Amino acid sequence: MHMYAMGASPAAPFLPGNKRTRSLWVFIIAGWYNVQSEMKPYVLFGVLAGILAGLPTERQARADFADAVAAYDGGDYTTALWQSLEAARQGEVDAQYLAGFLYMRGEGTRRDFVRAYKWFTLAARQGDSFAADQLISLSARMSASQISQAEAEIAND
Repeated sequence: MHMYAMGASPAAPFLPGNKRTRSLWVFIIAGWYNVQSEMKPYVLFGVLAGILAGLPTERQARADFADAVAAYDGGDYTTALWQSLEAARQGEVDAQYLAGFLYMRGEGTRRDFVRAYKWFTLAARQGDSFAADQLISLSARMSASQISQAEAEIAND
C-alpha cells in the first residue's frame, strides 16, 4: 500500500519532527497559501513571535534547577524532583544529573533505575563526568532488559 493512501502527507518525509509536528507544519504551509498577500508579513511575524515566546530559555532552565536545589536542601524531595525534571527536559545538564540521582536513591519518588539511567545518560552525553561515573555503577545493578528499556526511552524522547 502506498504511504499516501495510509494518510501520510506528501510533505511529511521532508518536514522536521514527529507525526504530530509534521501535521502542524502541513497545516501552517497549507494555511499560508490562503492568506492575502498584504497580510503575509503580519501573519509571519505573529507566527514567529508565538514560536519564540514558547521556547524555553536557558535562564528559565537554570531557575528551575536553582529551585530544585533549594527544595532538595530543604528536604522537599518531591518538589526537587519535579523542578529538576522541568529543567532537565530543557537540556540543563546539572538538572539531568539531579533527576537521575533522585530516581536512583528513590527520593521524592519510588526508586527507578531505568529513569535514573536515562537522566544520567543524557547528562553524561553533555560531558558530565559525575553522571558518567554514576552510570557505570548503576549499570552494574541493572538487568539487561532494564538497560534496553532505558535506551528505548532515551531514543523516544
